[in-house]
Amino acid sequence: MPVQPLLPPGPPLHAPGSPHGRRDGNGHRPQPHVPHLPDIDQSVQAFLWAVVLGFVSWLFLMGIGSSLAFSTVNCALASVGSFFAVRVFGEEPPTRPRRGKR
Repeated sequence: MPVQPLLPPGPPLHAPGSPHGRRDGNGHRPQPHVPHLPDIDQSVQAFLWAVVLGFVSWLFLMGIGSSLAFSTVNCALASVGSFFAVRVFGEEPPTRPRRGKR
């Protein structure tokens, strides 16, 4: 049975400082594109936090033996509270970059 190579066929791998790596026309190595997270509205973030934290606390209360009514009412109140807390205090104001001392 033939042995399979560990790496797929392709260009050879070189050390970071090697002159053999791929470069553009100016002699620079192309940088990989780093995707950014999408910009989500603050109220959507607050709702997601409320749903997740409410569900986790409901699971906890059910796991320790609380009644269904007690767990549901307390977690609904906690979800509403966490929604408003994240909605009001969750967003930081944008800051300006500091200028260096000259």
